[in-house]
Amino acid sequence: MLREKMFIFCVALFFMCSCNDEGVIVIDDYIVKDTTQYTLEQTEWKLVLFVDAENNTSREPITEPYYHQDMYAISFKSYDDNDTTYILGIAHLNAFWGTSIVNYANFTIKVHSLMTEGAYPNFDNDENNYRYGIRNSTEFEITATQLKLFYNGRKNYLLFKRLK
Repeated sequence: MLREKMFIFCVALFFMCSCNDEGVIVIDDYIVKDTTQYTLEQTEWKLVLFVDAENNTSREPITEPYYHQDMYAISFKSYDDNDTTYILGIAHLNAFWGTSIVNYANFTIKVHSLMTEGAYPNFDNDENNYRYGIRNSTEFEITATQLKLFYNGRKNYLLFKRLK
């Protein structure tokens, strides 16, 4: 009898619940914070916006004059051998790579190095702004679908959507 009641309760809860893009569970007008600990390891992201949090403004990255589908993408890879997270990405048409230390206790990130091929000239795009934001990131926020990399004392951040 108890098992049947629990089953009915779970089914009813399932139909009353929804989850928004921020990873917040909504149950009939009550908000329950998603306590899932998301990590950067083995994830891929695409830059959506440059955000000026101090002035409450944002803008999309400039992609012209040459567009590539992997433009402004970044991935984080970690291996069991150490605490280092490897960063790989594409700025505009130039690939870059580097290393960082990520602390999940206080959501800080320190990028130790960020190198680029520099194979293509920097056209009128945001390649330098993008790399500057990554290189100078000090904190981050992560949900199931979004990543924010903060820099300039949290005055600015790069907003990413999750690819993988």
